[in-house]
Amino acid sequence: MKTMESIYKAYNGKFLVGNVYGRKTEEIHKKLIKQHFNALTPENYGKWSAIQPKEGRFTFSKMDELMDFAEQNQIEVIGHTLVWGNQTPKWVFQDKNGNQISKDLLVDRMKTHIEKNMLRYKGRIQYWDLVNEAFNGDGSYKNNDWYKIIGPEYLEIAFAYASSIDPEAKLLYNDYGMTKSGRVNAVVEMVENLRSKNIPIHGIGIQGHWMLDHPAMYEIQSTLDTFKELEIPVHITELDISVLPSPYRGANITKNFKNSKELDPYTKMLPSEVEQNLALRYESVFKLFLEYDNIKRVSFWGISDADSWKNNHPVQGRTDYTLLFDRSMKKKSAFHSVLSLGDDGYLTEIATPVNSEFNSSLSNVVSVPDPYNEEVSSNSIEPKNKIIDQKVIVQRETKQSPVTKTSLNNKKLKWNAIDWTKVDLKSFDWPNFLTHNKIEIVLLLSIIGTLLVTFIAIFAKLRN
Repeated sequence: MKTMESIYKAYNGKFLVGNVYGRKTEEIHKKLIKQHFNALTPENYGKWSAIQPKEGRFTFSKMDELMDFAEQNQIEVIGHTLVWGNQTPKWVFQDKNGNQISKDLLVDRMKTHIEKNMLRYKGRIQYWDLVNEAFNGDGSYKNNDWYKIIGPEYLEIAFAYASSIDPEAKLLYNDYGMTKSGRVNAVVEMVENLRSKNIPIHGIGIQGHWMLDHPAMYEIQSTLDTFKELEIPVHITELDISVLPSPYRGANITKNFKNSKELDPYTKMLPSEVEQNLALRYESVFKLFLEYDNIKRVSFWGISDADSWKNNHPVQGRTDYTLLFDRSMKKKSAFHSVLSLGDDGYLTEIATPVNSEFNSSLSNVVSVPDPYNEEVSSNSIEPKNKIIDQKVIVQRETKQSPVTKTSLNNKKLKWNAIDWTKVDLKSFDWPNFLTHNKIEIVLLLSIIGTLLVTFIAIFAKLRN
């Protein structure tokens, strides 16, 4: 069986594969970072509260530690983050008496902070998450202190000034919930506005704090299509996938809810079927990422499940399983799923997962429809080309025209590759289709059966 030495090497020539460096980073984390990742984001060390907790008092010791480690191991560093409404000390927006400062003074403080950071690492940090989370899901500006004091032009000021400090740096806008149509449209308008004024912006960061059942794959695809059409690079900046039920869908760090058994069901161990679903979900999103040549980086937000911020968000004290390594720093099935899709994107055999039950379940799978609850929220993006969630791809195919009656005899007829409007049903190769879509058909019949039982139960109840 073909094996790969590391994840980032498996994706060499496609995109950088990153992770975070923070207070939980120990020697075992560093070993795994060196082996599997070629990009690093300071989890909290680069945020304003860590760099300049008091006016004029800059503390770069932790960032310098990260830089030394990264440069010794030829790892790209992403600056994170210079202008954000959260984790910014109150003094930034207030005078000594606690009163709100003027617009001009806040602009000066912003510029000073940008300058001190970017000059210190000029020529060493290529990418900066310059502005973080400026928009609500409906596309309106977040009413943070930057917006309240400066107005919407604070984004223009930040990008223009940062570019003047380091013209070679790649400046990114970073946000969560990037399948909400309002937020995505607002980001598109921001990019177009900056371009119209010749203010550089070099990429969009999609955080990727996702769940097993949200967002839908076609929602993610639609967002990626939008930015592809905008001709702007995309970075997946903070990827993790929660397996737990959630009372809230988002990454707003100010929201938190009370814990309960219902919200924390896997305190002792992760059931094998849930681990399988996590692996399949990771494989689905990475397969989608490989379809876009404007994706420049995919960064995970943590090494192991023990390190994940999701253990305390949006519910404190839970046991989540969001990442590629478990709490013992061992590779999970999700690790093997991600690794297998690398290696030039074409596989003849999938890597052996840790879980033998998971491995046996993959033995005959080619592709299946989305197994998750993919209900679209009212303000999610309407997909241009709705796709079916690819659970497992044993052999990744290049993009090609839909299967029609002229090519039926030469292909494995897969459900999602058929343009039914162009197929002659009489001459259609039904045996071929049934052979290669068994799981899809079983799932479809199961759904239909469930709906019928539900309708019958409702009808019987109404009659009584």
